[in-house]
Order: sequence, then C-alpha cells, then structure tokens
Amino acid sequence: MECPSCGLTNPEGAMRCDCGFKFVTNIINDKPLQTNIASANNVIVKDIQMPFGSMVTFMVKWAIASIPAIIIISIIMAVCFSVFTGILTGI
Repeated sequence: MECPSCGLTNPEGAMRCDCGFKFVTNIINDKPLQTNIASANNVIVKDIQMPFGSMVTFMVKWAIASIPAIIIISIIMAVCFSVFTGILTGI
C-alpha cells in the first residue's frame, strides 16, 4: 500500500509508514519514525533557480578551491613519473 503522505510503498497490513503516517487513523505523528528514513526518502533535483551573479560567484569560488587539488595531483603524478622512469631506464 502506498502512503498518501510521502508516497512510500509499504507492505500490505502495515499499521504505519516510516514517515509517521498511521494508516488506521489517517493521522501523521508529530515525530516521524527514525527507522529507514534515509533509505526511504530519495531526493531528485529537478531545477535549481539561482541568480546569474550568484552562479558566477559560485563557479569562481569552485575554480579557486580546485587549485590546491590540482597542485597535489601534479606533485603525485610527477613522483609517479619519476619512479616509473627510473624503473624503466634501469637506474
């Protein structure tokens, strides 16, 4: 049976849903049950509405934040290249 509150499919004969909806009384509890809520609620992002200026600022911050990662990856690649070059040339 499908919960009218959250849309989760529950087994037949269930007394209540994980969201706290009681099938017998058609009432939602003040405190939802904490079991399996993370696995029961899937999130699908359909649209993000963000002003253009905020989006540009976000992308610039994202690009600046990626600089340390690029430096670390470059150092790791240089070390790997040096080790493999030394192994292959027989040094």
